[in-house]
Amino acid sequence: MGTKSTLCVAALGMVAFASTAEAANQPGTASARIRDPLTIINLTPLHFGNIIRGTTAGRVIINARTGVRTTTGGVTLLGLGFTRATFTTTGTPNTVLTFSIPSGNVTLTRSGGGGTMLLNTMRLSINGGAQVGINGNRTIPASGSLPFALGGRLNVGANQAPGAYTGTVNITVNYQ
Repeated sequence: MGTKSTLCVAALGMVAFASTAEAANQPGTASARIRDPLTIINLTPLHFGNIIRGTTAGRVIINARTGVRTTTGGVTLLGLGFTRATFTTTGTPNTVLTFSIPSGNVTLTRSGGGGTMLLNTMRLSINGGAQVGINGNRTIPASGSLPFALGGRLNVGANQAPGAYTGTVNITVNYQ
């Protein structure tokens, strides 16, 4: 006879024990505030009008609040056609805005080249109020619209080259 083999299988049982940890649960909150888009619309440009150059330098100033044009030094004002710049900003009512201007100076360049003039000392009049510097905080009223005007000082050189001069004033307005 043959031999018998016996296969013995032993099973090893494993028991896993889970330890209980203490846990805390605290709900948190999340929030967001949606604001209206902020817009600025330039209604009228800052235009110093017609000027007769002189043999000495001078300045032409436009008052942001009143729109009145005055001069100093060797330039003469000619006729009408000058305007302070007017804008309206719209956004979420009763929110604070930060106004700024990247540089206090703007160069106006003669069309066709050959001359520049410097615009500086720019001021704002917010909703018809007193002239103030551009940089600062302002609040949009309950209407959601904040009108403002811009004036400044144009520096005209002695014997300034005749022609049309233009430049760009970049006013930045952001929600605070």
